[in-house]
Amino acid sequence: MNRKNKKAAVLITVLWIITILTALCVSVAHRSAVILKLSSYQMDKTKSYSITRAGTYRALALVKYKRENKISQGVDAISEKWANDPEAFKEHSFAGGFYTLSYAAPVAGAQFLYGLSDESSRLNINKAPAVVLSRLIMDVCGIDIEEAEKIAYCIEDWRDENSEIGVNAATGKMLGAEDEYYKNTENPYPCKNSDFEIIEEVFLVKGMTPEIFNKLKNFITIYTNGSVNINTAPPQVLSALFGEDFPDLADKISVYRQGRDDKIGTKDDRWFSSGPYIVQRGEEGMVEVKNLDDGDWLNNTCGITTQEYSKIKKLVPGQGIRLVASSDLYRVCAKGEFKKVISNIEAVYEFKQNEKSPVIKFYNAE
Repeated sequence: MNRKNKKAAVLITVLWIITILTALCVSVAHRSAVILKLSSYQMDKTKSYSITRAGTYRALALVKYKRENKISQGVDAISEKWANDPEAFKEHSFAGGFYTLSYAAPVAGAQFLYGLSDESSRLNINKAPAVVLSRLIMDVCGIDIEEAEKIAYCIEDWRDENSEIGVNAATGKMLGAEDEYYKNTENPYPCKNSDFEIIEEVFLVKGMTPEIFNKLKNFITIYTNGSVNINTAPPQVLSALFGEDFPDLADKISVYRQGRDDKIGTKDDRWFSSGPYIVQRGEEGMVEVKNLDDGDWLNNTCGITTQEYSKIKKLVPGQGIRLVASSDLYRVCAKGEFKKVISNIEAVYEFKQNEKSPVIKFYNAE
């Protein structure tokens, strides 16, 4: 090899080394940039999560203050600050970001309220009988009563302790499902025959689809003792409780609750109570309250008839599915944002007597 060829070979080798080193440097620089971005994102994510928690704790503090100071004792209503305060819970600025706590208002339309929602506004699928569940499913999901009944009786069969297929007492039809059905599916599994432990468990029930579940999920719960708060429950839940013989009663109650301005969650909302007393709302003054135990007023309230009042009275006492005026369980759906990084928290908290802090019944953070 002559001298010129040797120099060319050395030059090519050097160029290859430079190329490899350059590629290596670019790769290291890119990796470093990615790591820095991920570190920055993680810091922003932590801050957005902390902001979301701050909004959650602020709302829970309102409930704690109300209970400790016996404000509106025995009543939980949507016009209270913990349930609707846009100034405090709608895109509220905090620590360089903001948080929002919101939920769908229990009225027709796409209206939202800002604060905590009352878990006792929902129907407990571990407690409600199939006839009540079927009415809710039909109303909320827009399906016919036959399909709704099949799903409702399958829900009841999933949670009850026996292995007998549910039968509609009025028609004599077998509508539920037990092991015989579930063990002959493509991926066999047994019927549980005990309570639902999470809402999503209903996907295991015969007839349940994602479309039906997405429409139903905001109306059902597993965390209450079966009581439904007449002050916060949406008309669909109330209507399911009252039954087909009282088609207008839920709407009458909804109209009464909204007050003179026909808006839910405002200062002139009217309340129901379980006891003969008037509730003081501090600087907001007095609020009109109707006692569920008083039989004299309902005939003069939004046209509620004697027969309708009798139905209400039947649902007030006893155990299981019944009407109450207050709650111990509250749901938070919170979103926090910091530098366009978003965190979400959905949780259910229970306030127990003689407990300083609420108990977490469900918690999911993203």
